[in-house]
Amino acid sequence: MKRILTAAIVVLLSSCGSSSTDPRIARAEAIAEARKVNQNWSADCTRDKVTNVRRCFAGTFGASPRTAPFQVYFLGKSGPYISAGLHTYPGRKPLVRFDNDSKPYTISDDGGVSSQQPQMSVVNRMLTASTANVRYHSWPKGSRDMVVDVRGFREAWGRLLELRDGAAAPLEQFGG
Repeated sequence: MKRILTAAIVVLLSSCGSSSTDPRIARAEAIAEARKVNQNWSADCTRDKVTNVRRCFAGTFGASPRTAPFQVYFLGKSGPYISAGLHTYPGRKPLVRFDNDSKPYTISDDGGVSSQQPQMSVVNRMLTASTANVRYHSWPKGSRDMVVDVRGFREAWGRLLELRDGAAAPLEQFGG
């Protein structure tokens, strides 16, 4: 009986582990690979299905925790805006401190209470930084910290500008 159960589990696990059998997983893997700029950064454009606004972004994820995004983006030609972590706490603003800078930058995203402002000063600092220490605020839990490896951003920024200006083709053919 034990051998039969073991064999059944092996068959089930081996059939679940293959991404080539599920077209949705294969599509997601193809999109992720096509968006990749370098080891740390990805870039692409998406179009909002309701407002029809085009959003072009360059993004990475925090190293600790790996699950929180960090993005620079444009809405149409407006921007660049910064999205720091899973920031959803109304009225609070994320902070980003690069390398060993004495003071952090305050990100203008206050959880949707007011309009976000372009932040070219943050982008300029990212072009030469290697690490960002980020504090964002997640509703209802409060403050969360993450470390982001921003190396490779210069290349991602170049790709983002090409996408924004239409010089590079976004992955909209995937329905993104």
